[in-house]
Amino acid sequence: MSKEIAEYFDTCIEGIIKVIFLPIGIIAIILKHLVKGEIQMSEADKMLKKLKYRKEEGDDCWLYFIKKYYNSTTKIISFELNEEYIFVSDNNDECMPISIQELKAINKKCEELGWI
Repeated sequence: MSKEIAEYFDTCIEGIIKVIFLPIGIIAIILKHLVKGEIQMSEADKMLKKLKYRKEEGDDCWLYFIKKYYNSTTKIISFELNEEYIFVSDNNDECMPISIQELKAINKKCEELGWI
């Protein structure tokens, strides 16, 4: 094989590697962040995740953040999106207290929803 042909193949192979492996690397990074839930997560959602809440979307009218405790109690922060109400209750629909950090996250979510 001549030197020119060998250089041509080397150039082609480098190009193929860039075309194949660069997108795979980018896809891997995106998937890693998607699995962690970091892409398109609002600031309030991040704050609540840090407080061990998981987000669940109900129908078009409800948004829930749920935190399970070791004693099988569940705290639920519910946002009623149409009427702009917030409810904080346990799994028995009893009112529950909130911490200052939870209050900050709730206020941030209200800002993001355009309520305040």
